Amino acid sequence: MLCLDFAFFKHPCLWWYIAGTFMQSFGFFLPNLWIPTFATDYNFPAIAGPLALALYNASAFMGTVAQGWLVDRYHVRIDLAIATVLSAISIFVFWGLATIQPVFYIFAILWGVSGGAYNATWAGYAFDLKAEGFEVDTTFIIALMVTSKGVASITSGPLSEVLYGLDLGKGAGFAYGGPYAAMIIYTGLCSLLGGVACLRPRKRRVV
Repeated sequence: MLCLDFAFFKHPCLWWYIAGTFMQSFGFFLPNLWIPTFATDYNFPAIAGPLALALYNASAFMGTVAQGWLVDRYHVRIDLAIATVLSAISIFVFWGLATIQPVFYIFAILWGVSGGAYNATWAGYAFDLKAEGFEVDTTFIIALMVTSKGVASITSGPLSEVLYGLDLGKGAGFAYGGPYAAMIIYTGLCSLLGGVACLRPRKRRVV
């Protein structure tokens, strides 16, 4: 019978990771929810929205494999930093410029590889706690992160409705000048905050 050592709940390391997952999850679902509507709003062909979602899902699978490979070989903060930077670029740059149809597809791919595969870092959080000297079950840590993501996701629908149409980018170009400006900025900031654990100080467990 597995006996968990819950002492790791007292370690700041865990809470850095939970905070990052929580913040990333506040914005994670917004692009996926609004990709079809975005395509319609900018008069893309009817196939554009479903195609972008398909590209996102395929890229998320490939990104999960790639990020899992990194986590298995390097410290999780390396993978987390890469995922955070790519996520921010995909949102602030490519979603912001996605009024051009090819860029719209590039955005879907890059967001899938980075933000869509963010959960691949979760096993690395368990590896890090084990390196700190704690006996933890990887599945239990992943379950904690899933819970954090689920709680944050509750706000996605109502919040996105509020953000849609806010006139923050009056006079700006591309998507920043349309109804998605606030959503893009908000999602990009959430993506950046998802990497907050990269900044945590290294601290060994005191026995």
